[in-house]
Amino acid sequence: DVDCYAAELEAGAQVIVEIPKGRMAYLVCIEGGISIASETMRATEIACNSQHYQMNKYDGCEITGTGGVLSVTATDTEMTENGQLAHILIFLMPSVPDAGRKDF
Repeated sequence: DVDCYAAELEAGAQVIVEIPKGRMAYLVCIEGGISIASETMRATEIACNSQHYQMNKYDGCEITGTGGVLSVTATDTEMTENGQLAHILIFLMPSVPDAGRKDF
């Protein structure tokens, strides 16, 4: 029960992802850099004390909470076969309380 989405973003471009209640997400920045922000969700494994996070190439994070809107904005790009872009993958899955890494 996993939904997978991919996006290629030009510098400054933004994509909005709605994460339904009862679901969590895993976000991977494949190329370039992005910032993510949410009023109701929390990203773990990166800058955990804020509601605004910066991710760079190869960074990944788990996004948990009670559902809400996640904003992803390209802050850095690199040359790809489709031009100067940031490239992300996001996986939505059922939320499991206390799941995920505990080593940070």
